[in-house]
Amino acid sequence: MKEVTNITTTEVTYQFAKEEVLDNAYHRELRKDTLYLAMVLGNNYGKKVQMQTITEEGAVELHGVVLALNEEFIFLKGGTKIPVCAVSEVKVY
Repeated sequence: MKEVTNITTTEVTYQFAKEEVLDNAYHRELRKDTLYLAMVLGNNYGKKVQMQTITEEGAVELHGVVLALNEEFIFLKGGTKIPVCAVSEVKVY
């Protein structure tokens, strides 16, 4: 059973995967596009994102608002920074 963490102002203490978790270039591009959409919707409408990330302990599901992103990191509301390469799935709700 995967652990679910709702991020608002909570500090995340997970050790995220340092290697790329997606092996397909199409899925990596789809993840990037979905994260960009999540950032736009999060900043303009307060929409949250559900991300499945891979940590040293296993899969963890995170919920939060994406404020910014670059090629390496996702910045969530509350100051949490997550490496893009550790995200295996993204859903906006």
